[in-house]
Amino acid sequence: MPVVVTSQLNSFLAAGFKTVGVKERIDLPVAATSFNVDTVLPNGAIMLSAGLVIPATITAVAATHIGFGRRTVTALPNKYLLSAGLTAGSVARVLNFWATPLTALEELAIFACNSAGAASGTIGGGDGRGFVTVNFVYAIPEVL
Repeated sequence: MPVVVTSQLNSFLAAGFKTVGVKERIDLPVAATSFNVDTVLPNGAIMLSAGLVIPATITAVAATHIGFGRRTVTALPNKYLLSAGLTAGSVARVLNFWATPLTALEELAIFACNSAGAASGTIGGGDGRGFVTVNFVYAIPEVL
C-alpha cells in the first residue's frame, strides 16, 4: 500500500497545481516481467521526480536492470527511470520535470529490462523476499 504525502504549491509550479509524493514498496515474490505500482497518475498530472531503491540483490533471468514506467496503452518500461543494476544498494534517482501534462490516466509498473531500457527477461522469485521501493513526486491541477 503506497504512502502518499501531499504538500502545498511549490514555487516552481504554475498557480493551480499541487504536488503529491508517493513511497511504495513493491514485493517480488515470483518471477515476472513486470509488477504493478498501486498509484495511478491522473489525467493532467506532470511527473516531477522518481527514485528506486534495491535493498537486496534481485533474482533475475535475462534482465540486468529495473525500469519504472508506464504499463497502460503502449508500455514504456523506462519512461521515468532505469536502475544501474540489480545488486543490493542500487539506487536510481531522476529529476525530470516533464513539461507536458498527461492526456490520459497512466498506470505505473516496474519492469525487467536490459541495459537499453527495453523490456527483457524476468525479475523476482528466488527466495521470495526481494522487493524494491519506488518514490515519486508528481503535480496535479488542484481541480482534480
